[in-house]
Amino acid sequence: MYGVLLVAGGRTHQENYAPAFAADKRCRLIGVSDEAGVPPERARWNQQFAREMGVPLLPDLDAALARPDVHIASICVELERRGPVAVRAAQAGKHLYMDKPLAASAEDARAIVAAVQKAGVRSQMDTMVRSAWAEEARKALASGRLGELRAIH
Repeated sequence: MYGVLLVAGGRTHQENYAPAFAADKRCRLIGVSDEAGVPPERARWNQQFAREMGVPLLPDLDAALARPDVHIASICVELERRGPVAVRAAQAGKHLYMDKPLAASAEDARAIVAAVQKAGVRSQMDTMVRSAWAEEARKALASGRLGELRAIH
């Protein structure tokens, strides 16, 4: 049985991930946690999501990550906080289930990789870059049929 800590709650992709973890017989949701000092609306969304999922709100992220019944951290914090939070979770010996994108910068991404390797944990990031539609988009861009690429949103 894997204990799953939901790091950040409502108004993230956690609304998709948490029910899937809850439905998996191999998993048990432990609670919703986040860093201290998050904006009031984020704190409110986290609290509301904990209620909706029927799990406790664990306001101290480091204490939640130190729990022996937590094996996986499902991390859906805002992009700017994702790298440092993921590093803390890996350093605590937790496997990472990450929202995309992995990090806000290459430096943060490298820090996550280093923390995962040092801790000997597993990490996963949801991605669609190998999906059929993404491959078709890549081919269309490479063909030049679309003109000069200026931005992707």
